[in-house]
Amino acid sequence: QPIRRALSATEPVRYLACPACHQRMNRKNFGGTSGIIADLCREHGTWFNRGELRYEQGDFNGAVQDYSQALRIAPKDAAAYNSRGHAYYRLGGIREAMRDYDQAVRLNPRDAAILTNRGDAHAFQGNYALAAQDFREAIRLDNQLGRAYQSAAWLMATCPDQRFRSPQLGLDSAKKAIELDGDEDFRYLETLAAAYANAGQFEEARQTQAQALEKAPEQDLARFKRRLDLYSANRPYRESGNVTQAPRQIRSR
Repeated sequence: QPIRRALSATEPVRYLACPACHQRMNRKNFGGTSGIIADLCREHGTWFNRGELRYEQGDFNGAVQDYSQALRIAPKDAAAYNSRGHAYYRLGGIREAMRDYDQAVRLNPRDAAILTNRGDAHAFQGNYALAAQDFREAIRLDNQLGRAYQSAAWLMATCPDQRFRSPQLGLDSAKKAIELDGDEDFRYLETLAAAYANAGQFEEARQTQAQALEKAPEQDLARFKRRLDLYSANRPYRESGNVTQAPRQIRSR
């Protein structure tokens, strides 16, 4: 599972839909066509929100279609590009996902959540320097965004390229993510466990991974148990190339 924490990105994203449409429309002189503008905005929001629902239901192809319809109406809506990028990613369309994330960042370069999403996608592809750059910028823009710290911590704890690993910074970032968002999300605990292991604190890694295992969904149990066995053998976890098993998904990801 690539990118995402249990934060529901649909909530902060969804409220952007109609304002984005209004901002685009209001820059033009439509004279007495306010009713048409309102209808277009409602139509945009309808497509966008249905895309969000389809995404949550696992219908990623349908979500792509709906986000694309929303973007035909409001082509400068960064939130819709961001969401379509998530859907492409889940379909395995990494190139298309990156294209949408890049466009979302161009339209809204100060959105820390979008930067974090793009950073996760960079890490998935093995572009670790670009991932680290996006995570740093996301934290600079919003030092209260727990997911940015979590993504940065996962990179610093598990990256196969040792140049991007940092035992202390990774551990500090994993703890900061939990300080900000709590530990109800099993992915945060898995990240902290990986950071402990990377720092050589294997007893703490085992204890934390066991906590994550208790909260993990059934489809992740085997993977979590393998990770626990690894820490029990006093071995840290490393991602294998660009095939990530990061404890997060694009959006809620």
